[in-house]
Amino acid sequence: MNKEERAQLVRKASVAALIGNGAICAAKIAAGLYAQSLSVLGDGIDSAADIAISGMTLAVSFIASRPSNKEYTWGHQRAETVASLVLSFMILTAGLQLLIASVKKLCAVFGGSVQLQLPHPYALAVTAASIAVKLALALNQYLLGKKADSIMIQANARNMTNDVILSASVLAGLGVSRLFNAPAFDAVTALPVSLWIIRSGGSLFMELNV
Repeated sequence: MNKEERAQLVRKASVAALIGNGAICAAKIAAGLYAQSLSVLGDGIDSAADIAISGMTLAVSFIASRPSNKEYTWGHQRAETVASLVLSFMILTAGLQLLIASVKKLCAVFGGSVQLQLPHPYALAVTAASIAVKLALALNQYLLGKKADSIMIQANARNMTNDVILSASVLAGLGVSRLFNAPAFDAVTALPVSLWIIRSGGSLFMELNV
């Protein structure tokens, strides 16, 4: 596979991720606002970061395919490694933000300063649909990343897997909240998920620096 064919695969993966993440983000934010669900709205905001990541990978695909010159003797493919490092930091940041938000929410609820409402069924439906779409996107990124031997696209596939787990925790929290009339349960389930995401981002960073 030559450099141009590889670049085309990376662009194909990036465009698919850009379109898919855009649709997921819009649906989650709309559902979060309509259902007044902070967890779904937060999940939608997290998806907005995925749009930025997809745009970044698309831009890098054009930079990495440029030929080497006097300034870049080894070509521009180093840009892909740098982008993957940025992606690892974004994964770490998302995990830390989720952890902090969950702790604050639990403190507010158990401190009596916040009274939560049961989630709307519409929020559950949109979250469940987003998980199915994200799984398809993650598989798409993994296969194209393997074929193109792109650490950047494979890293994005890992990030999407984290998003699936994050959305699944939101869905579980919403479902259990309605089932047991316990609105705070979604924040409880988010705690171990946030730690898992932090671990994933940290392991990706370590792999790129070995």
